[in-house]
Amino acid sequence: MTVYAGYLTNLKVSATTDSGYQVVGQCKSISGFGCERAKIDTSAFGGAGAETVAGGIQKATVTLNCLADGSDAGQSILNTAYSNRSAVWLEGLWDGTNGDNVECKCLKKTYTPDLAGGWMVAYEMTMSGLIDQTIH
Repeated sequence: MTVYAGYLTNLKVSATTDSGYQVVGQCKSISGFGCERAKIDTSAFGGAGAETVAGGIQKATVTLNCLADGSDAGQSILNTAYSNRSAVWLEGLWDGTNGDNVECKCLKKTYTPDLAGGWMVAYEMTMSGLIDQTIH
């Protein structure tokens, strides 16, 4: 569809541990790709601070909005993972080389009609492992 020709958002997904990535096709927007250090309440142990930042534990929520395409390999991986409640790896390289790999589970998948007559699908995922920043 020419109406979507200007969208160049690229995110890759893999069903296996950090390899075999496929581009998620027709992806129109990505939000929340990144991470936040998890906070742990340590007030029960005394001390001045009630929260401590855990060094290696991170959390993230990622939402992808795509034009639904049943023949797209990346969307197929996401649909299978959602149905099986299995984890996937997302890879976002903001400059083509540097970025992050995030292990996620798809918790929510919603469809909405598109103005061009198709359907948009939104995949909402939460991180299920540690952020792999070795590709920096």
